[in-house]
Amino acid sequence: MTLNTLDILATIFAVVILTKLLVVIIKPKWLVNLSIKLLKKQKTVTVTYLALAMIIGYSLLQVIDIVTISAVMLLTTLLFGVGMLTQGKCLVKIYQNINTKSIVKDNLLNILIWTMIALSTLYAVFN
Repeated sequence: MTLNTLDILATIFAVVILTKLLVVIIKPKWLVNLSIKLLKKQKTVTVTYLALAMIIGYSLLQVIDIVTISAVMLLTTLLFGVGMLTQGKCLVKIYQNINTKSIVKDNLLNILIWTMIALSTLYAVFN
């Protein structure tokens, strides 16, 4: 059996998700502690995530189109949102403390990435 790029990426995703769910069930405190450690190294984690996102994004664009990727991102965003709602009270506290004057500056890279994805999708759909 030969695995193609999508098979490999999907397998990595499935293994990471199942491992994380197992840790959440068996040792949730360990996962919380790991998250705290990673948040203390925000720049390193950001660079790592961006590098992985670029590699995976490039790999995906070689085998599927941006419209399909965006549709899957919509599904993922909705599922992520449902998961976040379980922490509603904590999120309200966080949102109340967000500095709205610097929100664009603090999230500029994120805004640029999502804008590029959205514009590329619209271009692909309507061109």
